[in-house]
Amino acid sequence: RIYHGEGTERDLEILQSVAGQIGGKTLCALGDFATSPIKGTYRHFANEYKAKVSGNKVEKAKTAVPAPTD
Repeated sequence: RIYHGEGTERDLEILQSVAGQIGGKTLCALGDFATSPIKGTYRHFANEYKAKVSGNKVEKAKTAVPAPTD
């Protein structure tokens, strides 16, 4: 829903809440590993998540490496 531009601020709150409730609280290590991508990307790219749900255009990252040429 967020990816398709149909998410809300509440969806971001729920995403963070659920990831926090699962990580470190399950018997299976999969809980910790499954939430890592969500927690990590939100920690580093929160502005992109917020822009996506607010309808603002997400700026493309500027790469330090030039695009490959033929």
